[in-house]
Amino acid sequence: MTNAGLVRKGFPVPLAFSVIAWTACSGGSGAMQVDGGNVDDVDTATNGGTRGSGGDASGGGTAGSTATGGRVGKPDGGTGEGGAPTDAPVGSGRLQVEPGTIGFGTAPIGSSAAVRFVDVRNVGDAFVAAPTISVSGAHGSDFSVVSIDCNRVLGVSDRCSLSVTFKPSAAGSRQATLTVTGKPGDTHQVTLAGTGLSAIALSADPPRWNFGGVVTGQYREQEFVVRNAAGAPTTGVLTAQFSGAADGYSIQKNTCNRTVSPNSTCRITVRFAPTAATVHSATLEINGNPGGTLPIAVSGIGVAQSLLTIAPANHDFGVVGVSVSQTFTVTATGDTGPISVSIPVGFRTESDACSGVKLMSSKSCTIVIAPSPGSLPAGPIDGTLHVVSSPGGSAVATLRATLLPVAGSALIGYWPFDGSTQDVSGAGLHGQHVQGANLGAVDAPATFVKGRKGQAVRLNGVNQWIRVNDAPALEIAGKNGALSMIAWVRPSLVDTHQTVLMRPISNRKARNWQYVMTWTAGMLRASVMSESSQVDASASWHHYASVYDGLLLRIYVDGVEAGTSFMSFSPLPLPVDDTTPLLIGAGNYFDDSTVQNFCDCEIDELRLYGRALSQGEVMSDMQQAK
Repeated sequence: MTNAGLVRKGFPVPLAFSVIAWTACSGGSGAMQVDGGNVDDVDTATNGGTRGSGGDASGGGTAGSTATGGRVGKPDGGTGEGGAPTDAPVGSGRLQVEPGTIGFGTAPIGSSAAVRFVDVRNVGDAFVAAPTISVSGAHGSDFSVVSIDCNRVLGVSDRCSLSVTFKPSAAGSRQATLTVTGKPGDTHQVTLAGTGLSAIALSADPPRWNFGGVVTGQYREQEFVVRNAAGAPTTGVLTAQFSGAADGYSIQKNTCNRTVSPNSTCRITVRFAPTAATVHSATLEINGNPGGTLPIAVSGIGVAQSLLTIAPANHDFGVVGVSVSQTFTVTATGDTGPISVSIPVGFRTESDACSGVKLMSSKSCTIVIAPSPGSLPAGPIDGTLHVVSSPGGSAVATLRATLLPVAGSALIGYWPFDGSTQDVSGAGLHGQHVQGANLGAVDAPATFVKGRKGQAVRLNGVNQWIRVNDAPALEIAGKNGALSMIAWVRPSLVDTHQTVLMRPISNRKARNWQYVMTWTAGMLRASVMSESSQVDASASWHHYASVYDGLLLRIYVDGVEAGTSFMSFSPLPLPVDDTTPLLIGAGNYFDDSTVQNFCDCEIDELRLYGRALSQGEVMSDMQQAK
């Protein structure tokens, strides 16, 4: 005899039999399907008798007759031909799914809302196979199941959970249905709802501000002009407040507590009035709903009442490509102790007649300061000249300059993304924020968020990227392949293929790029000409530098060398007249027009050099944004 074992309803097992009969003894149980039938259920005979071959038993009647043909039915408590009484019904699984509705609230287009959880429980009296999960509806692609622990059989009273998130692709109300089905069991639907918010392209002028030194008990003010970009939607009513510790800072005037139309402005005046002699840093956040957050970093130094003064108290050296100097005069209003002088990074001392000197009342000394082009990558810098004595107190002067590239720096381009996609290196390689999946995509408003230094550009990973039109400076041929790519990057995901930066090759005969930086399978990968290197990556702010000297390709993460690859063969010749653009936040791998592998990320302080930077230079670049 072949034993079919225990078979549960809903799981038929086809078996072939050659025998025979069913025998039920007093107190016994058993069932057999004869002549090749299907066993659907297990019937139990408790009162004795003989079951015929394959008869239909309605259950619960008098045993002893013979039934022919058909299937063994499920007992229902009645009297049937040739049947046997039964009193052990087969159980059934039944699911309970909670909650029935999930509201995600609002989320900006391209940004994910907080994860919500769904609880699934087997409240029946039999096992349920692993439930099937699906999301459907007109906006189903805006909702996704991000984790699930229900891919298993659920026992009686067993439970599992799954998590769902909302990432709107368009503005307005978005809805979908999450369906959970158990077999055997039943089907449950959970209504998913959320609202997409249009991105608002807010920017501030100036994008950040250093108040310099202010004597305690006094104050200094600065006005910020907030602009909503042309082509962007009208904002909701804006709010302005300081985040974190904001001791000494206050908003004095605010015309931004209203909606702002496209290409319109409002103004906010901030006062710095320190109460303690220490460094004060804060962030003014301007929030739009719908919209996002515009961060404005402010800093200043509280200076104790002092016997020392510095004139001028503020100096902007302007745009400098060669060193220009400024004389600062330190004057005492009483007798001081020895003076010490501190110079900020990016500036140098040409002469110093103050360090170590004791000044008598009404006496002065001088310090000559100059920017130091080449000491830092090109771009805007600021800092504080600080003099201290005891007794005597301290005094400060605020220094500003915009450094241009100098001979030997080999800076190709510098994009700080402080409210624009402009190149501030002086090379004129200005970026265009575009939206579309081809190299000729049209311009679109960019979104800027709080970055590592000032602001960063936010790309949605769907169709947004930045195009820098072709220029001879972007070619690496003729430079021995040497190149350095540096940027602060925060990706939303690192396990999908996304491109941070790419310079394609239009003829596609040798390879798809001259240089590229990309995420793939949890790794950051950089390639220059024929050589590649990769390191582990994470979805948080990190400073990445890919440095290629023609032989070795090194990747630095937060200033520390994390990966090295050796050039084992000669690179193939590259075209010197390629006309493809530089792509930031997307790739162009397979033809001369299609754009793909968009970056769902934030990018800040991007620089390209036509030479291999030293580790010290990489570290210096990183420290500017800390």
